[in-house]
Amino acid sequence: MLAAISELQKGLIDWRRWAWLGVYDIRLQNRRSFIGMWWPALSTAIFVFGVGHLFALLMDRPLDIFLPHIVIGWLTWQLIIGAVVQGSGVFISGRIVLLEAVLPANTLVLRLLVRLTVQFLMSLVVVAAVFLYLGKPIPLMALTTVPALLLNLAILHGVVLFLGILCAWMRDLEKLIEAGMRLAFFLTPIIWMADSNRFGAAFIINYNPFYYMIEVFRAPVIDGVFPVHAWWIIAGLAVASNLAAMAAFAFARRRIIYWL
Repeated sequence: MLAAISELQKGLIDWRRWAWLGVYDIRLQNRRSFIGMWWPALSTAIFVFGVGHLFALLMDRPLDIFLPHIVIGWLTWQLIIGAVVQGSGVFISGRIVLLEAVLPANTLVLRLLVRLTVQFLMSLVVVAAVFLYLGKPIPLMALTTVPALLLNLAILHGVVLFLGILCAWMRDLEKLIEAGMRLAFFLTPIIWMADSNRFGAAFIINYNPFYYMIEVFRAPVIDGVFPVHAWWIIAGLAVASNLAAMAAFAFARRRIIYWL
């Protein structure tokens, strides 16, 4: 266990490497593109304004409430699903790196999180555009989303490391996780609102970790309140996910290279 923890610490300390690799991945994905790195933001804007207006009409919700709800929920969900789905195959896709370079295994995990975080931060212009469009101010409490992002990334670090190891061992799990995340999207209040009492919504929300990961962003920006309960939940999730990941890594550290 101590050797596994030491290797993970080495990966975290070598931040220049995984930060550069994450940014380089984005540049590589968008080369020879006119809009380049801003494609995720443009895609988000098209989805939010299109679906936001449509579902506000279908669900009979005021646009000035529903549009901020969906933009923050969708942005956070993109970060979560990107980490979970891409993270499931992080070691499989990074097989050559692990075979040819002497790097801590979580370098690949942190590289992925950097890429997703940069895309998330760039897409925040869509949130500003929504509030400008609606003529609403962004409350000062929105500053609490900075530590919320760090805590969510801590959760995702553990999740990606754990799932990456698990899916390297059992390849079929990658497809199962992808299918499960599609279902989780509809069980999470992104295109519907948490105040709905229909279809057992309260039960779904109370036991849905993705709801709390989104709520620490949404409540401060939309309502100007600090969601204490959600913060306790995600703090616990951060600890639990990383403990599970460290245990899995301690077991698989010398085996994972043979699974690839």
